[in-house]
Amino acid sequence: MFFIAINYIKQYICNIEIHLKKFRRMEKLMKKNDVAEAFGVTVKAVDKWVCQKKIPYIKISGKCVRFRPSVIRGFLEKRTVKPEVRPSLKTK
Repeated sequence: MFFIAINYIKQYICNIEIHLKKFRRMEKLMKKNDVAEAFGVTVKAVDKWVCQKKIPYIKISGKCVRFRPSVIRGFLEKRTVKPEVRPSLKTK
């Protein structure tokens, strides 16, 4: 009976360690002011984007929203306008 209890406790601790590893790998979520700083805009602008659902966000509760940094980076990359490469008009 004692060995069964010990094995159960070992398994329980192992499960806790697995969940802690997953938790540590989670990226820290950004607040509105962090996103505003990244975009170079006001917090009011970020609020407007959230209301219009123009930017991906996580709704925590009521008016509390957070943003995943990886999603914001992807959002910025998708909206980055790359310059056109035009062939040179000069011929030699």
